[in-house]
Amino acid sequence: MATDFCMNPPSGSWIPPPLAMSSKYPDMNRILPSGCTDLKCSANSRPPMTGMTTSVNRRSISSSASFSITLMGWAAKGRIVGRAGAQPGDLVFVTGTVGEGWLGLRAARELLHLEPARLAALVEHYRRPLPRTAFATAILEHASAALDVSDGLIGDLGHLARASGVGREMQLEGLPLSLAAQAWFDGRADAVQALSQLATGGDDYEIAFTARPGHESALRREAERLHLRLTRIGEVKAGEGVRVRYRGEDVPISRPGWVHS
Repeated sequence: MATDFCMNPPSGSWIPPPLAMSSKYPDMNRILPSGCTDLKCSANSRPPMTGMTTSVNRRSISSSASFSITLMGWAAKGRIVGRAGAQPGDLVFVTGTVGEGWLGLRAARELLHLEPARLAALVEHYRRPLPRTAFATAILEHASAALDVSDGLIGDLGHLARASGVGREMQLEGLPLSLAAQAWFDGRADAVQALSQLATGGDDYEIAFTARPGHESALRREAERLHLRLTRIGEVKAGEGVRVRYRGEDVPISRPGWVHS
């Protein structure tokens, strides 16, 4: 995902696009190179490379096309913010809002009952997430560890914790919600269960990261300049794993997010 480039802005990029197409898209190999220019990965982005093209079984998904885009770039030695590097005392932040990916999938499947405008906003976020590339430089300059939120916020914080050899404490009541997610949440009887679902659903493609307390002001100034919501959701602790709390009470999480087999 392009969100990985948000943590480490590359000096250049190549885009090899593997395709799986049906006969409905006979001109896709001609159309794709010009269409890929809309990605605008960076000022120094390269044109698409030739990738693998396959056909789709007509009987299974005859009207579908599948695109797998891989962005490849490079960064100066020692200038990469990875998953390791967080230390006890660091603060935990997340950009944007959380839960819209999970809600958007449910909305696309017509499993939610909200106002049409709310449903449309959720589906749009699920289908066309916007990576926070504009915040990449701030992450590079101030974050101690970072990753994109794709498997679910709690699960991804667990990835950071394991890579850094530390623990995380997360305040569930501080979860940043969009207006559409808030409208859904307001109709829930069990606040803890609802927030847990939003924090484990995944497909948010925001940035979860840690930073020393002294960097918070600079991070907030840059977020404000970009009109980007930035929320402090917890703190790095000694130990291991992610401790989730709601109003001072521990919250057991049986499934922290998507598990890759």
